[in-house]
Amino acid sequence: MAEDRNWRSAKAYDYVDQLDPASLAWEFLRRNRKYKERYDKLSEKERGSSNDEMTRHWGLRFPDRSKSISKASACFLLTALGSWNTSFGSLQPGTTAA
Repeated sequence: MAEDRNWRSAKAYDYVDQLDPASLAWEFLRRNRKYKERYDKLSEKERGSSNDEMTRHWGLRFPDRSKSISKASACFLLTALGSWNTSFGSLQPGTTAA
């Protein structure tokens, strides 16, 4: 496979410098394969309620009720504290969900 030197744009990650610790942690957790696999195993009922095992295992705590941004990408959660930024693919603190 040929190496693509443009696979990562530093400018695309400039927003990371502005993230608070919780948002920075979420940036890494949402990319974690094992987290995604475990989340995918949750039933719809479990996704809509507090899941103590997931909370303890992954150290999650949401100050507001979380929700999926879309059915296709249910592993990406939002709270009232942030919204999905499609240009960077990140949780942006201080914005509201649309």
